[in-house]
Amino acid sequence: MKVVAVRSAIAVGVVAALVGCSDGSTVKPGPQSSASPASAAVQGTRSSAMPALSLPQGSSMVKADTIEGGMRLELWIVPMGFDATAEYLREALPINREFDRLDYQGEDSGITKDGYEYAKWDWDNSSGDNDRLITVMLDEKPDGQIAVGIGVSPKT
Repeated sequence: MKVVAVRSAIAVGVVAALVGCSDGSTVKPGPQSSASPASAAVQGTRSSAMPALSLPQGSSMVKADTIEGGMRLELWIVPMGFDATAEYLREALPINREFDRLDYQGEDSGITKDGYEYAKWDWDNSSGDNDRLITVMLDEKPDGQIAVGIGVSPKT
């Protein structure tokens, strides 16, 4: 089923962004890595991939990219602890509600194999008549930074 393939591709992209740099270095706030005009227009703490979401004051986008199939990915570092960020996101996201004509699929949380906390929220079209998915993932980095990854597939 196409929805499963799209969900897997976005999840892999968001997780890859949250894992860190391919050379093993840690993620540090800096300029946006995408040459995309849409991501370059981001001001303040509002996500360009998910414009309805504003991240906590002082958050920094450290990566924005569009991958194969038009999926948009963003990685943000937030200046709050994991629990405070999780609570902030639970209040800011449309938990248990439809979002952008997508059905809420639930929250997943736990501990990674490396011993770090994560939480993830998903929306998709469970009827299967399109392949859209939105994923928001919160992750504690090994250096103590708290990262929020956002993945949004394009509208069909």
